[in-house]
Amino acid sequence: MEYGETFEAAVTREVGEEYATTPLEISQLGVRNVLRDDPPSHWVALIFAVRVDPAMVAIGEPHKFDRLGWFTRDALPTPLHSQLPPTLALLPDHLG
Repeated sequence: MEYGETFEAAVTREVGEEYATTPLEISQLGVRNVLRDDPPSHWVALIFAVRVDPAMVAIGEPHKFDRLGWFTRDALPTPLHSQLPPTLALLPDHLG
């Protein structure tokens, strides 16, 4: 987040930077208290669901990732980021 930025403004900015589009809808799903042992870290994650027009999505930061894909919750590619399963647990069934 940037100084003085609302959560919704930060999500909108990040979606624009990373996926070159504007959110159609933003919903806060929850907050996670994340403790990791290796390497040791402790942070708070604000979890949002963002609806976008799939036809408008593009890679906005090609130096960070090579390709985009759309997957159902039961057909995710592997390996998964360590924080994805507990984050997806916050997603209501009708959204995933």
